[in-house]
Amino acid sequence: MKAKSRRVIETGKRTLAFNQAHPGGTAGDAIAVTRLGDLLASAEKLAVEQRNGTQEVRGATATKFRLRNTIRKVHVDHLIRIARSAAEEVPELVQTFARPKNLPYAEFRIAAGSLADLAMANRDLLVKYGLAEPVLTDLQHALAKFDEAETRGGEGRRAHIGASAALDAISKQIMQVVRGMDGHNRFRFADNPDLLATWESESSLVATPRPAPEEAAARAGAAPPAASGSNPAA
Repeated sequence: MKAKSRRVIETGKRTLAFNQAHPGGTAGDAIAVTRLGDLLASAEKLAVEQRNGTQEVRGATATKFRLRNTIRKVHVDHLIRIARSAAEEVPELVQTFARPKNLPYAEFRIAAGSLADLAMANRDLLVKYGLAEPVLTDLQHALAKFDEAETRGGEGRRAHIGASAALDAISKQIMQVVRGMDGHNRFRFADNPDLLATWESESSLVATPRPAPEEAAARAGAAPPAASGSNPAA
């Protein structure tokens, strides 16, 4: 969740609690409180969807990382070694069975799939030189799992993006309601400085504090800025 959206939601919660504790007694106040509560409930659901989408993407990426390593170290290595042996009979196999480099996931999937197709097309020949057919079968299963992870990751990414956009929109609506309440509450508490100060505090959008220069530099992996020396002109 964006920091601004998080601050808006927290402001909305504080505002809702204040107005529930100090009801205005008018139909407009009741409508505003109900609307604010509904918006906050929707925001909470969207936050869960956004978080779930992020977790789905991370889980899918971890699965693809694991499968890519297994395919490269187990399946591809076996196919290439057998193809090199079979090249005594069909020399061009050395070129066609090339080892996929450390490619991005989408490109790796294409390269690994091509190797699997080549192995299937030359299976009878490769078996003569020691191809373990269960390895080829397992490669196909691994590629299917890779595709499933890619699909899950795409769905999670779309869910995250959609929820993020909806949170941005609903945050604006929350602030509109809070601003609408602000005018009436300032009028209601004009003669009650304590409650007015409380309202102003609860309805303010508190900015995220900036880290100290040393902390910011540490996060960025850079050296902290040197302390300024004494002014020669002083």
